[in-house]
Amino acid sequence: MPTPFDATTKTLVDLGPEDWLRFFHLPFLSCQVIDSDLATVSTETDRLIEVETEADEPYIAHLEFQSGHDGAALPERLLRYNAMALVKMGKSIVSYAILLRPAADSPRLTGLLERTRPDGSVYVRFEYGLLRLWEIPVAEVLRGGLATVLSGARFAREESDILLGRVVAQMRESTTYQAILKEGEAEGLRKGVLAGERNVLIRMASKRLGTPSNDALKMIELASEYQILTWAERVWEVETWPELLVSR
Repeated sequence: MPTPFDATTKTLVDLGPEDWLRFFHLPFLSCQVIDSDLATVSTETDRLIEVETEADEPYIAHLEFQSGHDGAALPERLLRYNAMALVKMGKSIVSYAILLRPAADSPRLTGLLERTRPDGSVYVRFEYGLLRLWEIPVAEVLRGGLATVLSGARFAREESDILLGRVVAQMRESTTYQAILKEGEAEGLRKGVLAGERNVLIRMASKRLGTPSNDALKMIELASEYQILTWAERVWEVETWPELLVSR
């Protein structure tokens, strides 16, 4: 059953699939999010990323986000999705579980699932990547890219993953941003977060308004945090970049 986090996490993967590959140190030349319709489980599967590399065979990265209390059932679910994706895509599938909060954790989440015969011999051995988001150093999250920085955000309404302004505003309430403040690096890293907000605005607004001009980019670069948020909230109300960048 979909959870309140599902739409948001899927949007974050769509926003920057390469950020997640980089975060997990996976090789890639190019990548794209692909249809995750795996028959009857299409509403449960989070995201599949098709990856091309320079030397190795192409593969599929399967990302599964977990926020609820049923973490103990996650390994079996990962295995099922992995096998179904393998049959459908015909490519190697690497699966990663991203735990968004401690409530999603379980002693059964070890990165390895084995099933044995009555004599004790192993007939299934499934390895998967495991990330407990709250244990990751802030600097490492920031190196992953903007989409991974935003992954700590908590959203109260489903529309927040559609309206860019609300996505950016919720960044202030993310576990990652709070960790930045606690680590005593607030000033320098806050500048990095602001740069990330500018990138979010440019990337999302470009999908609606087209490629921004050099003048528009210069205005965004010089804008204050308040102005960036103001523009972000108006992305869906305008038709051109000049309309968007009118100061209010």
